[in-house]
Amino acid sequence: MMRRAGRRSVLLAAIAAFASGCAQLGAPLRNREAESTQAHRRMMLRLADKVEASLVTGDLASAQHAALDYRAERDADPTLLAEWRRRIWTMSESWGGRDGSRQTKREIEGAVAARRRRYAHERKMSPEAFVQWLAKQGATQGEPLFSKIDVRDGSVQLWVTKEHIPALDFNMKKLAEINDALVARCGCDGRTNVGTSDTGFPVYLVRLEPETRQSQVIVLPR
Repeated sequence: MMRRAGRRSVLLAAIAAFASGCAQLGAPLRNREAESTQAHRRMMLRLADKVEASLVTGDLASAQHAALDYRAERDADPTLLAEWRRRIWTMSESWGGRDGSRQTKREIEGAVAARRRRYAHERKMSPEAFVQWLAKQGATQGEPLFSKIDVRDGSVQLWVTKEHIPALDFNMKKLAEINDALVARCGCDGRTNVGTSDTGFPVYLVRLEPETRQSQVIVLPR
């Protein structure tokens, strides 16, 4: 009996020692997990701060870059992303705006006149025909690139999916021509915006450059 009790005591002591050892091994693991979680939270906060600071200073590209990095994380706040998306689109609408000086107005008038001469045919199209023309411009090998086309007074909003962005990167001249035709139709410094339906953010902004009298394409982070 005494030998059994002794063996039982030894066994219990071994189990206790094993449990203690596991607990000691588990403590550093839990600490590392806690440190990793805290580091991730700090990173998310830094990205959020970068977006906010960039929006305040009007740095559209930096704001979108940080917002997309934030969006890529599994615990990104969809409400916060929606607000940033709204503010970035609002900023993009006013991007490239010019002062109302007489010199600027003369430059814009000259650029508009040049586009109206160059795109005389497109200028006379009906609204329906112009939308069809836009769809053809955004097509490669007969496949449409634009998933949605919205034409308003002085602006065109186009949407693409991410798999079609490389085709537009290869032929951004088409986007410039679309905006040139829009300028000819509205008689103003028209604006064309292209967004991707995958993220909801803009990927291209097209604006009339009075100095060159042609539209220029601005590529944003995606």
